[in-house]
Amino acid sequence: MLYTAWASQFYFILMENSSLSTANLFAFMTIAMGSIGSVLGGYFADRVGRTAVCAVCTICSATVSIAIGPAAVATQSEPLVWALAFLWGLTVVADSAQYSAMISELCPADLVGTALTLQLSSGYSATVVSILVLPTIANSTILTWEWSYAVAGVVSYLGLFMLLWLRYLPESEKICGGKK
Repeated sequence: MLYTAWASQFYFILMENSSLSTANLFAFMTIAMGSIGSVLGGYFADRVGRTAVCAVCTICSATVSIAIGPAAVATQSEPLVWALAFLWGLTVVADSAQYSAMISELCPADLVGTALTLQLSSGYSATVVSILVLPTIANSTILTWEWSYAVAGVVSYLGLFMLLWLRYLPESEKICGGKK
């Protein structure tokens, strides 16, 4: 879902009747926040645990996904939309490397490459589908654009439940030297 939201950043800010240069800056800054989030995600994951960091990041990014559209429409506050988008940008990628690290820690050594390939290709496949689905939802008569991001947020919460389930499996002791 990550690239879906990035691909639609221009659309989202332009719905607020901003200039193209503002839309460009908005999209750039939202995406750039991901670099900060990735560094912070790695730093904290090594100290408090990968699944804990991934859970916090998922809760933050999913909640923002659910809230940003309705908040933008209800308040008409561009600073609020920017703040929410920057929080989303900060948290949405902070866990990506941690999932790859967990796969490398949990898989048998001879299957790590295959497992990482499956993880990445599954993610990109889901992205392709979601890039097609998001505009369809945004332009539907059932849901309007402000609710389209909420769908991504709800799907993210499903992943959170799987992550928390992993945290309590005995195999999770292999994650980050026991700092799961």
